[in-house]
Amino acid sequence: DLVCAEGGVVPPDSYADRLAEIERVLKGGKRVSVIKTEVVTSAADVKKMYKTYVESDKAEGLVVRSADARVFKIKPTYTLDCVVVGFTQRSDDAAQARSLLLGLTRPDGSVQLVGACGNLASDKDRKSIKKALEPLVIESRFRRGSSSGALYRLTKPEFVVEIECTDLQALNADGDSINNWALEMDSKEGWMPLCQVPTVSLLHPRLVRVRSDKSANAIDTRISQVS
Repeated sequence: DLVCAEGGVVPPDSYADRLAEIERVLKGGKRVSVIKTEVVTSAADVKKMYKTYVESDKAEGLVVRSADARVFKIKPTYTLDCVVVGFTQRSDDAAQARSLLLGLTRPDGSVQLVGACGNLASDKDRKSIKKALEPLVIESRFRRGSSSGALYRLTKPEFVVEIECTDLQALNADGDSINNWALEMDSKEGWMPLCQVPTVSLLHPRLVRVRSDKSANAIDTRISQVS
């Protein structure tokens, strides 16, 4: 998009006019160019473009600008069946879960942490999850703090949830691997840290549903879901 026109002039309100200015400025550029833009008039046209560019892996998504200046980003989503390793509770309502610490099961039975999810749907769902996780709480040698600063209450690996995210990120902003802990469950010590290994980060995760039909094992919550 055009943030500022030449001479510090405020850009035009119309995106079509801003696009025309961007095309003029970047015309003939070898290292930078204008992203392909098409005008469509129906939802069917948008679906067709999505299939052409996104489902074919030519682009990671579409940005759709409506005539009334609203902007939508359309990207594929991915779902994972994860084992819950721990949870935090809401400070304003201790009966509700605030965030879930998530992992995937490695072939040797250890669990690889892949992040956390705080988008847990309704207050009713949060209460139901907290009630189900309370009996699974265990003492553990491993500690993990949440983004809010609260320590996760770690649980037995028995609660499975389906998580949806917009993308899986394997590298950080510096291009380095994203590392997280692999954990092992000990009957006496609880969760024990093994080592930090390259893994992924879940972008914009949200809870889809509780998978009471699945168990935390190397098949149902397998780490190969991310590959």
